[in-house]
Amino acid sequence: MKEIAAHLGRSHGSAHHIVHDVLQFHKVSARWVSRQLTAVLKEHVDASQELLKRFEAESDGFLGRIVTGDETWFRYHQPETKKARKEWRHTSSPKPKNQESEQGMAL
Repeated sequence: MKEIAAHLGRSHGSAHHIVHDVLQFHKVSARWVSRQLTAVLKEHVDASQELLKRFEAESDGFLGRIVTGDETWFRYHQPETKKARKEWRHTSSPKPKNQESEQGMAL
């Protein structure tokens, strides 16, 4: 809202009125929550957390001692806050889909 107000050269209240009342945009959020974590995936998560703890404790010296046997990569993901997940949508826009409901339909 601050960026819109600055771009239009208007106050925050005026920008809020234009976006909400005139254009009828509202903030919505959707989030993904895994329904089930298989035993194998739980082991991968546990191993990844252990490696991360050791790296934090030992720094770069720990990385020099790692020997890998394949090209498997794990992505470290820190979930966003609910506020950061929100996005602007028009009232006539379709409801946001979250991956949890899509995953449930695929099962």
